[in-house]
Amino acid sequence: MLGCRGSISIPQTLLIMQRISQLKNPTMIVGLDIGHASPGLREPSVVGLVYSIDQRGVKYSAFTALQEPRQESIVELRPMFKAALKDFVIHSGTLPRNVVVFRDGVSEGEYERVRKVEVKAIHDAMMDLLEEGALVNTQPRPNLTFIVVGKRHHALIFPKTDGVKDNRGNCKAGTVVSEGITQPDVENFYLMSHAALIGTSRSSHYIVLLDEVFGSTKLIEELSYALCHIYARATRSVSIPAPVYYADLVCRRKSFHFQPGVEEDLRFNDNASVASGSSYPPLDLKAWQEKFSKKAKLTAMNFL
Repeated sequence: MLGCRGSISIPQTLLIMQRISQLKNPTMIVGLDIGHASPGLREPSVVGLVYSIDQRGVKYSAFTALQEPRQESIVELRPMFKAALKDFVIHSGTLPRNVVVFRDGVSEGEYERVRKVEVKAIHDAMMDLLEEGALVNTQPRPNLTFIVVGKRHHALIFPKTDGVKDNRGNCKAGTVVSEGITQPDVENFYLMSHAALIGTSRSSHYIVLLDEVFGSTKLIEELSYALCHIYARATRSVSIPAPVYYADLVCRRKSFHFQPGVEEDLRFNDNASVASGSSYPPLDLKAWQEKFSKKAKLTAMNFL
């Protein structure tokens, strides 16, 4: 297949995880996602931010927050990211030298908006922490790599030779396609990181919006594949990096942050009928946020 460089091997994934764990270059792995209510429901969207707190990118904590419904940008990203960096300092004793962010749920037409809004918010959070001077006053701003992970695409990848074919006729896990079917105006690749038990395997699409850490797409491919092997709910590699899965789980836990019955009352108030011909009033986001549990930090991976 055009652009297929074969499979990333398991020893390569071990090497890249060892690279992350080097004490001289502490690295924080981050997963970001936004969850929206089902169509027809007037409820806030929920943001999930998970971040590694160990040197191997395996153990994660998380923050969650509510924002206006159907809003695709993460409004509170700057304070949330700043809090995540502070927590990393508590566990590691230093700011990360590198930060690698995997962002889920971004369509092709939103790449530039994400680059201008969310990448800037992360840079601002880093500078806020450095300017405080209480934690570190000699370390430069951490390097940032920002990657969008797309699952909803129409590219199907099939093996052309037996060398990249598994016993079910799909491409082997670890197959990478970086030419031919990729987008020409942005650094991107397709990664088949899992073996389907039934049917056709689906790859994930990785779009690199910013790379200050690796300087090589190949290293990003290897890291992405390595992170697909550490998802705590599975004993085999999965289709997207574990931090992305964890961010989705955090978003799905929205109801656990409300006392029993409170969410139903808020939903009833915001969906109350209005006079015929008039529109619904704006969602009372403040009322939702006041009832949302203040203990919005999830530790010890209890979001699993």
